[in-house]
Amino acid sequence: MIRFARYEDYNQIHEMLQDIHGMHVKEEPKYYKKVNEVISLSDFNNEVDKKHVFVYEENEKILAYAIFAEMLISNHPIIVDQKVLMIDDICVLKSERGRGIGKELFAYIERYAKENNYTNIDLNVWTFNTDALNFYKSMGMRETRVKMSKSIE
Repeated sequence: MIRFARYEDYNQIHEMLQDIHGMHVKEEPKYYKKVNEVISLSDFNNEVDKKHVFVYEENEKILAYAIFAEMLISNHPIIVDQKVLMIDDICVLKSERGRGIGKELFAYIERYAKENNYTNIDLNVWTFNTDALNFYKSMGMRETRVKMSKSIE
């Protein structure tokens, strides 16, 4: 079942966030810090209050989540008006990957975006995360921008 997150989901989601954050720290140590708390309880509760967290749950266990934000562009001199559903984070438990849960969650997000008049779904993904890149492409997403970086030693 996919539903909006509740306050009591914090511990399960935070555990998954820590796993994903650890991967990012390992791959991009000049960008990410090692931390014990990836998102504070109050920040998580704020996202729950805004209804910006979906969870995929089976037998009272959260197997996946998606955290998103809304980005509005209006009356910009060179950009078309847009209402963007910006995925900040999406994760499926390692032990549950390959079951189609990510596809089901993404399809749910897509339906939600259509029902709520979003113009598009955007997200950022690190190039080292080839599994995520391939997943998003299989969901019909396409690369629209490339962010580049050069470390100055």
